[in-house]
Amino acid sequence: MATPAEPLAALRRLRAVLTTPGVREVDPVRRGFRPWEAGESIVSPVGRAFLDGYRLAMRAPDARRAAHRLEDLPRSWQGFAAEGAAMAITIRAALEPWSRREFAAFEAATSRRHTYMAQVGLGWALARLPRPLWPELSALDPALAPLVLDGYGFHEVFFHNARTLREHGTRFPAERWPGGAEAARQSLMQGIGRGLWFHAGGSPTGIAGLVAGFDQRFSGSLWAGTGLAAAYAGGRDRAALARLLTAAGDDRRWLRQGAAFAVEARHRAGTVNEHTPVASEALCGGTIDDVVGLVGAHRPETTAGKPDWTAYETWRRSVAAALEPAGDIVDA
Repeated sequence: MATPAEPLAALRRLRAVLTTPGVREVDPVRRGFRPWEAGESIVSPVGRAFLDGYRLAMRAPDARRAAHRLEDLPRSWQGFAAEGAAMAITIRAALEPWSRREFAAFEAATSRRHTYMAQVGLGWALARLPRPLWPELSALDPALAPLVLDGYGFHEVFFHNARTLREHGTRFPAERWPGGAEAARQSLMQGIGRGLWFHAGGSPTGIAGLVAGFDQRFSGSLWAGTGLAAAYAGGRDRAALARLLTAAGDDRRWLRQGAAFAVEARHRAGTVNEHTPVASEALCGGTIDDVVGLVGAHRPETTAGKPDWTAYETWRRSVAAALEPAGDIVDA
């Protein structure tokens, strides 16, 4: 005789099968991305890690156990898996009233090691959910909440790249964002910029050409997103990263800022890999410890109960200014 838990487990497995995108969906050719400029493309392995996280979170009994199962995956890819898991947990919460607190439980179970990627994954979920099923955005940590918009923007490039690049933006209802429409658009553009790294095959000149087609008031955010992807996902060597800095031109400080946040994110999560120190030095001009110290030193203080929706934008502008000089990191 089946135990009560067995039908629930079967239901979770079925839900995972029905809602998890297929591996074909992360194939760069199917997505219409340009061939990777040199070496093997990172699009498919990054996408597979994301799907692994999504699948395990959909099948897990709860967010805590989903977080623990992330530890069974290769450490270098756990951040992408956490992104997928956070998307799945957000979708589960929208469908199951008893799961509304699972996102917070997931963050707690990971000791907030993957908090940056979790916010991004939540943004992926918003892109798939009808607006009435969205979680309460004002409840998010305002210092990190704009990464939700980053996730939304990246989703649009990944799955709707022709439309997104044609329209030079996304259809996110920016007026619904607690921090204001203009700040929302900048954060969305950061996500689009992150997507450009994958769409352009890691080509510095290809990315520069795509950025040139956007409203130039968003160019800094687009390059910041590119820096995030180049430093976090990797896929190009030191010489290519140097060309990326050149291609960014007057926006190189924003490219560096995005890269610095990526280095800090990998350090916080304990997922530093062989590419991280290369990106830290090539794009930010310092060691991992230097970059982590600078990002931490410039993080604004927030007051409990008084959300400051300008905190993230203030933070990244401060880091960008500190990284503006060419050469090595200046003292924070």
